[in-house]
Amino acid sequence: MADRGVYEAMAKRENEVWGKILPDLERSEARIEDVEASAKLRVARHTSSLLRVAQERKLKFENGLTLGCGTGRCERELISRGVCRSFHGIDISEKAIAAAREIAKEQDLPLTYEVADLNFLKLPVRAFDLVVAQTALHPVLFLVRVVEQV
Repeated sequence: MADRGVYEAMAKRENEVWGKILPDLERSEARIEDVEASAKLRVARHTSSLLRVAQERKLKFENGLTLGCGTGRCERELISRGVCRSFHGIDISEKAIAAAREIAKEQDLPLTYEVADLNFLKLPVRAFDLVVAQTALHPVLFLVRVVEQV
């Protein structure tokens, strides 16, 4: 990363794009209809494999972390199904985090969120016993550093 300005411009653009796409998708009629159709057809597109495995094996966690949480769908599902007691979500998009916070508040769920760039993440030591990253690590430049933090 010879030119930090180039990186900052890319990160800003990523924030803008996901800040538009994710909140709009979360509350769209198309998404609501898609979820209802998936349930009716018994297609598990909106249920993570983690949820299924955790339920089959009766796994329970205290403090979860979602890297690249978007609007918080994954952690809301894991908490509402009793897989984890609390979750903290991190995403680069301010608007996605704002939507996640709003939905968590509406549903009165023990969720916290922060806007942060995963490339420069500093995690507290041994604070989480479950870490989830669902379709979010592909833009991370310093993946080894993120894994070391986890």
